[in-house]
Amino acid sequence: MKQITAIFAALSAAFGSAYASSIVNGGFEAEPLNPGEFIRVFNMGEGFDGWTVTDGSVEIVRSGFIFQSVSYTATEGEFFVNVSGLSAG
Repeated sequence: MKQITAIFAALSAAFGSAYASSIVNGGFEAEPLNPGEFIRVFNMGEGFDGWTVTDGSVEIVRSGFIFQSVSYTATEGEFFVNVSGLSAG
């Protein structure tokens, strides 16, 4: 197990930063919603900063969005993406 952990750590160190730098807007914070807006839908063919929807739809959601008495919160930052959207791809 220690050997696997060491190999994973070595690969992460070697390739992790290269892949991380190729991800654009990974926290979805670069697509701010209008003040008071909590959700925006992007359909197939549409895009937002660094991303393109290739099937179905996705939603950018502001932390604190409430739907059917459930409050949704981003793990990090103010926004998150719902990859199922209104129609799963």
